[in-house]
Amino acid sequence: MVNQKDINNRDIIYRLRQLDSTIPAIRLAQILNLSRSRVGQLLVALKQPTRVSNIKSIKTCLICGQQYKRVAKTCSPSCRLEYYYIVYKCPVCAKEKYIYRRRLLWIQKRGRNVFCSHACSTLWLWENRAVKKYPKEVVSGTDN
Repeated sequence: MVNQKDINNRDIIYRLRQLDSTIPAIRLAQILNLSRSRVGQLLVALKQPTRVSNIKSIKTCLICGQQYKRVAKTCSPSCRLEYYYIVYKCPVCAKEKYIYRRRLLWIQKRGRNVFCSHACSTLWLWENRAVKKYPKEVVSGTDN
């Protein structure tokens, strides 16, 4: 026997899916305070798909401007590398390296430098210290 509450939930689910066909079943369950399995049963009874695609529309790549159908912000791995990473030069040896854009901004916001290796950071610290306790030859291992 079907009760009145199931009919109301079925109508609400049908109307929500008509308004936006990309609403996933878990979101419908949260809205109606039902279990995910019950929402799945009601979707099957309404002959609606239980799974929806994450691809919502055609997007434009932020780097090259090419159109693509994906959830990501960029169209290809090369564009992704250019979008998320920055090439920077080490202040000591001038070697170019890639670093995650947000990490570089986070480090620079705190007034720190970014180095390519621990050795370069140690050399920079020894050269820019206010008080030098040890000579540079002891640190670099070129002691005679």
